[in-house]
Amino acid sequence: MSSYEEIRPRELKPAVLELDGISRASVEAHYKLYQGYVNKRNEILGKLGAADLGNANQIYSDIRALKVELSFAVGGIKNHEVYFEHLGGGGGDPKGAIADLIKRYPKAQVRDFDGNPDRITEADALIAYLQHLGTLVDFKLFNDKANIR
Repeated sequence: MSSYEEIRPRELKPAVLELDGISRASVEAHYKLYQGYVNKRNEILGKLGAADLGNANQIYSDIRALKVELSFAVGGIKNHEVYFEHLGGGGGDPKGAIADLIKRYPKAQVRDFDGNPDRITEADALIAYLQHLGTLVDFKLFNDKANIR
């Protein structure tokens, strides 16, 4: 029998829906994704309780598949919680958890990665964020002259 604590999505701060520079539709779309990750996490933990441990192995088993998908769901939850937490504010230097991440990864690059130098796009922000998480982003292969969109 499964024993886990079901979680619910954190409430979205109303001010996040009215920001300059990011549309309400974009925020709502991200929140819907976040809700899906929370729901899938709860569903997977319920299934793990009923999975047959006797058939578990490293190549393929229900346990392995569920654990892999659980890590994806939990990663999506954490990424979106950080995303929603850092939206807004009055500009200036980052503070709090985001500032700590920047200090932790001082070599992370924030720049134009997708060939659109007029603005920081979601692709630019994603690559910068992945660096802060410590995910491998190999810049030796990056060609800033190519349009990689």
